[in-house]
Amino acid sequence: MGHALTGQHLKWIGSTEDDMCWWCCKPGATQTCEHLFTVRTTWKEQQKVLWKAVRAQTKRGRDRFRMADLFANERCTGAILEFLESTDVGRKARGEEWEQASNDTAEKQEEVVEGDEESMEVEGDGDGDGGV
Repeated sequence: MGHALTGQHLKWIGSTEDDMCWWCCKPGATQTCEHLFTVRTTWKEQQKVLWKAVRAQTKRGRDRFRMADLFANERCTGAILEFLESTDVGRKARGEEWEQASNDTAEKQEEVVEGDEESMEVEGDGDGDGGV
């Protein structure tokens, strides 16, 4: 997971100085996926709908899910998408940070891919014979 445009991720990639939830604006309220999907009080009704649907699909409630497992479970996709559509989660960030974070994430992903390609070249001598 980790590539959601949350305060936590924006801070990690250096696009913002803090990871505070911009919906709450409360000191100490770190904006994580868990915060948005379980704690954020503005969306309590939407959270109830989400977790009711998740429980119906998986027989597990929110207290038995890590966020990474929730997003990885294909049976939860519909409920997650409905939650995202019914809230402001994922629609906007603090002003220009949305665009900057998108650019930064794409650049970091390109760096990882380039690094993988370089390590593959080092393993062989590039002529396809496995370095022989």
